[in-house]
Amino acid sequence: MGLPDFQDILYFKANGVMPIKRRKMPSTKPLMSKPLKKTIAFLLYPDFQSLDCVGPLDALHIVNQWYPDSYRILLISLDGKSVESESHLKMQVDKNGQWQGKIDTLIVPGGRGARKLCDDKVYQQWLTHKASKVRRLVSVCTGVFFLGAAGLVNGKTITTHWAHAAEFAQRFPKVKLNSDAIYLQQNHIYTSAGITSGIDLALKLIEEDFDKKTSIKVARQLVVYFHRPGHQAQFSAPLAFQEKAHTGFDDLSDYMLQNLHKKMDVAILADFCNMSHRNFQRKFKAHFQTTPINYLKNLRLEQARQWLEESQLSIEKIAERAGFDSTSGFRRAFLQRFDVSPQQYSRLFGLIKNDSSIPL
Repeated sequence: MGLPDFQDILYFKANGVMPIKRRKMPSTKPLMSKPLKKTIAFLLYPDFQSLDCVGPLDALHIVNQWYPDSYRILLISLDGKSVESESHLKMQVDKNGQWQGKIDTLIVPGGRGARKLCDDKVYQQWLTHKASKVRRLVSVCTGVFFLGAAGLVNGKTITTHWAHAAEFAQRFPKVKLNSDAIYLQQNHIYTSAGITSGIDLALKLIEEDFDKKTSIKVARQLVVYFHRPGHQAQFSAPLAFQEKAHTGFDDLSDYMLQNLHKKMDVAILADFCNMSHRNFQRKFKAHFQTTPINYLKNLRLEQARQWLEESQLSIEKIAERAGFDSTSGFRRAFLQRFDVSPQQYSRLFGLIKNDSSIPL
């Protein structure tokens, strides 16, 4: 029996019959009132790093699944032919370099080919022409070598994969290099560090186009750490320490980790290293480009983040074990470092049952 129209309802009422309740029909409205419909183009070339392209591409594709046609994603090679990555992944392209359509965001992945081809005048001319027309110019990993060779980042501060930072600095002395950051933005140019940081940068672009909530949802779908802030170091604190450790500091990081719950200051750390307090601070800062106390704070935060992911400890207990004086102090420090509160982070990536009394 079909749903009653207006005349049926009058009949039912006149004859004392209960009318059939109309079901609420599913909304046919789009998920967004104003679809973005932005064209995101990837410049591909021989021996590109496949994850530099596929990581950001999949993040954008997930958005399209929720908000259809928000992004038009195109793969471009200058000759219009399919391109093979470093790992021999062959990708068909949509357009060649002669295509004159409007590009909102141009993404240049890195790879071995970037360091070989960046001096090619054809690539330089094409990028220079496109850079003046796009809203955002993005490089992932060593893709920034193309931007450097074209003179597009002269005088700007960029980042790239730590392993190729020295080479970049030598080849492009007019560019300011921050090899520690995950990604950086200067005006309409965005650069990112190695490989998976391209996903972090893609999440930043999504947040700009939509909002933080959408960016978080994409991160969860990809099962990646929620949108690391761009200024966060490429290495974790313990890994960075191990990379630079030398005689006199070899065991210090382990000592700190084993005693995070205790109060530690410069005097205690210097005594552990058998150094005078002044000499310890001077050598530590010279070697690690940070103070012992700042390093200790970062170590506490990274260990706390790991506990949020892997343990069932309460947030109060994690704050205590990580050596923070109070839960509120831990929350402020965590929020400042990771751009998300401990409670939000644990809800997204952790196993713990959170205390609802702690504010977001």
